[in-house]
Amino acid sequence: MDTATVASLLLDTPDGARLALYRLGRRDAPPLLWGHANGFAVGSYPALLADLARDHDLWAWDARGHGESSLPEGLPVAEAVTLDRLAADARRVAEAVRDATGAWPRGAAHSFSGLAMLLAAVPWPDLTLFEPPIMTPALLERPEIREGMRQRVAATLFRRRLWDGPAQLFARLRPHPAYALIDDAALLTHATAQLRAEAAGWRLRCAPETEAAIYQAVGNATVFESLPGVTVPCRFVASDTEAGDWLRGVQPLAAAACHGQALVLPRTTHFLPLENPAGAAALLRPPG
Repeated sequence: MDTATVASLLLDTPDGARLALYRLGRRDAPPLLWGHANGFAVGSYPALLADLARDHDLWAWDARGHGESSLPEGLPVAEAVTLDRLAADARRVAEAVRDATGAWPRGAAHSFSGLAMLLAAVPWPDLTLFEPPIMTPALLERPEIREGMRQRVAATLFRRRLWDGPAQLFARLRPHPAYALIDDAALLTHATAQLRAEAAGWRLRCAPETEAAIYQAVGNATVFESLPGVTVPCRFVASDTEAGDWLRGVQPLAAAACHGQALVLPRTTHFLPLENPAGAAALLRPPG
């Protein structure tokens, strides 16, 4: 499944961003909308999306500044990726799916796109969110958590931007313990999805400044405080080998939401949809 080059729809936003929206799967099935993690792209998840496309009218979008989607011109990056703008994007793509199918889609997301879905004020039939980085007040009170967030932002800004090709990025990622549970084929596909070919080489599609600004945008309790007002059924899925204290504990999220449920996906870390795509897809099978 090649989602990396041609979008089904290009949606312009009021502030000047352009969002790439992809349609996959069966037109006679219920719609499902997928959102990706920070720094990733739709093309990072081919195994999961191929599985879901068997029994869904599957849609997925590249977040602004990722994949084939652009940021608004002339707007500082920190202003371009606020939670309000990301939530408005999620609503924009959900509306496009509704307009095309006649029904609001079910929602599912990995990491930060889940926050956008929660804040989008969309009547989702249900949401399934894989380790959304929702900060609780208790976490934010811990100095080590705040310092870890600061270090993550600083490290992201030093990411290498230009590569000889996907194989070189794959070789850099492969030895890192964070990617140990992702098989070679999936990791190479992810590396390819992260890069855009240019005359000078292969450039990261998501600029380090964009990724870092999103980490900063989610580093507060705004989304957690909104959970009591989220009335759609929400499933918060955690890994069983959680990668970092700030991502731990979906139980408080499920308890705060009106109709929340906490689940665990075995044999995974924070990259759970890449590590166990079959398990992730199974959680998203249509009810009944």
